[in-house]
Amino acid sequence: MTPWKPSVVCTQIDSVVDALEHLQDNACENSDTRADAGILLRNILTYNFLVLLPFWRSVLQTINRIQKKLQDPKMNFRDAADDILGLKEIMRTRGEQFCVDAMQDGMKKCEE
Repeated sequence: MTPWKPSVVCTQIDSVVDALEHLQDNACENSDTRADAGILLRNILTYNFLVLLPFWRSVLQTINRIQKKLQDPKMNFRDAADDILGLKEIMRTRGEQFCVDAMQDGMKKCEE
């Protein structure tokens, strides 16, 4: 399985937007490509997307760390259960902060 890096999408969002704008405006692209790029671009540039992107980055980074450990063949079921309980505790104790941070990051991105 290829490791997924949740922060890549967040750090490269400007490049994604630039690429979609290029596809949407490029007369050399067919009409379907231009239309699809425009639809995707409009959806990416929404408040909801820009706020949820950093939220999911935070959540998925935590899940990704645990997933990597769970894929280790030396991992036993007790350790796996402890990691999953740890994730539950992280979400319980830091879930609200994930939301606050996501709102702040999303608002900042919207202002840009």
